[in-house]
Amino acid sequence: MSAFAQRLRGLFQRGGIGRYGHVPNVQGPPFYEARAPWWARFTWGFIAADLLVTSTMTELTWTKWTYPPEKPGAAPVQRPAWQRAGLCLGHLSIGVGLGVLLVVARSRVVRILHILPPSPGTPRQLLIVGAHRHGTRGAVVPFARTHIDPGRDETEAILRVQDVRGHWWIGLNRARLRGTAVPPAQMRDAFAAEWGMRKAAQSDFGAGGGRWKSGPVLDSWCMTPVAPRSAVDTQKYAYEHSVALSVRH
Repeated sequence: MSAFAQRLRGLFQRGGIGRYGHVPNVQGPPFYEARAPWWARFTWGFIAADLLVTSTMTELTWTKWTYPPEKPGAAPVQRPAWQRAGLCLGHLSIGVGLGVLLVVARSRVVRILHILPPSPGTPRQLLIVGAHRHGTRGAVVPFARTHIDPGRDETEAILRVQDVRGHWWIGLNRARLRGTAVPPAQMRDAFAAEWGMRKAAQSDFGAGGGRWKSGPVLDSWCMTPVAPRSAVDTQKYAYEHSVALSVRH
């Protein structure tokens, strides 16, 4: 198989991510599960509409594209074949490109994340099931190769796999944590606890739209407490400062 064919196969089947296929021995509810966004559920409808519009525009361009009549009532003169063929090629390129973009974007929407426990000779792994798959068929990668980044706001997150190009989108609205529906804030906390992350300070949430900061969980204990403003705050500051120092040492 040529290098180009391998890249194309990896783009659609994600074969380069890890072991890909059905995992029959998955037990219990997944760590994360959510319904795909509306556009991902109706992808094939959008593709059908895209093909209809593309074919119609191509057919009209090839058969009906003419020069403007020189005189009122004069018979229209069809444009040269090279002009019509060039515009038809443009219609086809845009239509096919949009269809491919929809299919690839749908495959990068996470529907299920299942953390597989370690077994003898096999470390802990992560099963990634995209919106284009059903059941437990997806990509299985070592958990240590994955990490979570913040999304555009507090209702989404980004999954990345080490040495793999691109990312996977995770929606936190109406998500289920181990089978239980939870709000986005609780889902974020679960990701932070599982992947060893911590949330940014409250001021960062206001300025940056709820973004997180990657890093070990213990880093949050090493943050310098806020300076005291009153006598009560002074006691609270001294206590927090002593806790921080004990954890550091």
